[in-house]
Amino acid sequence: FQYDAFFKRFLELLNETTQLKSLLKVFVNLINNTSTNSLPFLNDIMEFIKKKYSDDLAIDFLDLINAMLFTYKDAIFKHSAEITTLLITKLDAYKTTNETASYRILTGFKVLCIYAMDLNYLIIPQICDVVFCHQTFPGVIEEGLFCLNIVAHQVPLFPFLGPISRAIKRG
Repeated sequence: FQYDAFFKRFLELLNETTQLKSLLKVFVNLINNTSTNSLPFLNDIMEFIKKKYSDDLAIDFLDLINAMLFTYKDAIFKHSAEITTLLITKLDAYKTTNETASYRILTGFKVLCIYAMDLNYLIIPQICDVVFCHQTFPGVIEEGLFCLNIVAHQVPLFPFLGPISRAIKRG
């Protein structure tokens, strides 16, 4: 119970602090290193992300989302629609403006495609759009192709053959 009290207090600090950047890095490490011990706080973490996400701290928040995805795996399913919506919206904005954030989002998609297969109809075309868009950073295009390659080994992509073939032709 001490861990639960500690984690709850840490979430309160995150919601109240003006030093969010430095505490977010610690929070990401906490989630990465405590396995599923923080899983009971998933709803609170999602509320925190929705309330505090900002483009200025995009990398830190995307690291937090990825830590959740890699740590909680299929337990994240309840929130997968919210996460997918956020990541799709941000990838559309960042693919031409923030290369590092785009990499983080594509990393998240590699996990979401496996544990939230019902949302692949949104995710796969978005990855293809990243590859197909002429203004996308070249490194992000490569990462998009790599992401499709990883996902192709995990989930059936036949329903997405059209967008994938157009993306590969462009990429």
